[in-house]
Amino acid sequence: MSESGQVVVFGAGEEEYSGEPRVSGGELAGLVAVLLICYALGAVGGMVTGPEIPGWYAGLVNPAWTPPVWVFAPVWGVLCLMIVAPGWLIWRRLGEDGVGGVVGLLGAQLALNCLWSVLFFRMQNPGLAVLEIAALWGAIWVMMFRGRSRWAGALLIPYVLWAGYLAVLNMRILMLSG
Repeated sequence: MSESGQVVVFGAGEEEYSGEPRVSGGELAGLVAVLLICYALGAVGGMVTGPEIPGWYAGLVNPAWTPPVWVFAPVWGVLCLMIVAPGWLIWRRLGEDGVGGVVGLLGAQLALNCLWSVLFFRMQNPGLAVLEIAALWGAIWVMMFRGRSRWAGALLIPYVLWAGYLAVLNMRILMLSG
């Protein structure tokens, strides 16, 4: 932390990094708040999903390339960081004028992630979940290309790939289970 109360990111001094290496307390608090919201929504998704795993989900016909159930929680744990970090980088790049758009895109993605769990598991409707995950995929692509940050776009690549994989998996489960 510098004398002005700002945190130096990347451990770089001003002469080593020509970008904006300092993070204000408000920016750091915003990052932590959005991370907490992301993990809280992940917990809600887990609460919706968990009860349906041993019954309804276990009775579905899954393709051979379906990952084991235990894989999903750690993957989403890492992806939460990779969802929030790009939003934060874009917000820093666009400044206060861009906060509304970034928060809207992040909020849409987080809400769509949670809604998918409700549609697929709670409502037991893989067909509607396929349509919903297409909207999620679109929201991710919008953030990748509207953010004007190469780092943000790069951090979203695993997320867009995972969401695409889940969309194909969801579609295949729908086809196999009718």
